[in-house]
Amino acid sequence: MATVVNPDNMEAIKLHLIKTQTPVQDPSFSFSQEAIRNMVKALEFADTTLANEIESFLVLSGETALSEVAKGLLSSNNKVRSTCAMVMIRTGVPSIQVVKNLYQTSRHPEAIGWVIEFILGELGQPLPKRQVNTQWDNSKVIALGCAV
Repeated sequence: MATVVNPDNMEAIKLHLIKTQTPVQDPSFSFSQEAIRNMVKALEFADTTLANEIESFLVLSGETALSEVAKGLLSSNNKVRSTCAMVMIRTGVPSIQVVKNLYQTSRHPEAIGWVIEFILGELGQPLPKRQVNTQWDNSKVIALGCAV
C-alpha cells in the first residue's frame, strides 16, 4: 500500500524519504505548481542529498514542472541552475521546446547561453539562432545626423 504524503509539505516529503529511503511510488502522486516552485527555491539552501531528492521529484513531475524548472535556469545560484539543468536533461524531449523558448525570449541570452547550449547538446539539439530585431527607428537615425 502506498504511503500518503502531503505533496505541498516539504518536511513531510523529507521525513518520508528518511524513514523509507524510497521516493513516493504512488502513480497518482503529483505536486502543485506552488510545491514545485518551492522545491526549486529550496535548492538554493539544500545539501547534496536533498538537492538530489528534489531533482528526482521534479523529474517525476514531468512536464508539469518544466515552467518552474526553466525559471531556475535563470538563477544566479549555481546549485539551483545546475540541478534545474539536470532535471531538463533527465526529462528529455518534453523539455527541448521549453529550453529553446527560454533562450529565444531571454533579455540576457549571454548570461544563460552556455547552460542552454549544454542542455540542448545533451539532448542532441543545436542552440537555436536568436531572432534579431532589425527594424530601424528612422527618427533616431535622423536625430543623430548620420545615415547607415
